[in-house]
Amino acid sequence: MSATRTDLHWLPLGAGGRCVRTNGRVYERVLATAQRRTPCELFHAALLVHSPEGTTVLEVAPVWDCPDGRTDHGAVVTGPVGLRTLGRWSLFRYEVRCWRDGVLPDLDATVGQPVTLTEDAAVGPRLVELAPRVPALTWGRDELRLARTGPGEPSVLLRRCPTGTAGTPRT
Repeated sequence: MSATRTDLHWLPLGAGGRCVRTNGRVYERVLATAQRRTPCELFHAALLVHSPEGTTVLEVAPVWDCPDGRTDHGAVVTGPVGLRTLGRWSLFRYEVRCWRDGVLPDLDATVGQPVTLTEDAAVGPRLVELAPRVPALTWGRDELRLARTGPGEPSVLLRRCPTGTAGTPRT
């Protein structure tokens, strides 16, 4: 393995606890019913940027879920979950973490092998540099209108339907 690389890990939504897993399943079941389709498994992704200086973890997680009880866990952006008005309460907020030598508590739940996205020494540090610029959009909403409904067009939600491949987004 290269000393400088960026790895993608697919993690089951809520692998580390019941709250996110249960609410994610309820959300997906309601959405699937409204869209008249079978509910799918939900995943989120984390990036690990490896360099000679150390490993930086980039992920999205609930504000209230502090790995190892640490107060400094690399939060660079926070945003609301579900509805913008609910974001007043920490229970309905997420954060984008960009954490040098950080903890990814669900790492052992990675589905399949991590995918090395690049071994380019400039790309990983650039992702780390840009992380604080991620827009604080409402999680669970398509505020940028990126979702596609046509056949073969990518879906914003990362999910695996019964006919999909484990750990990959549905296309």
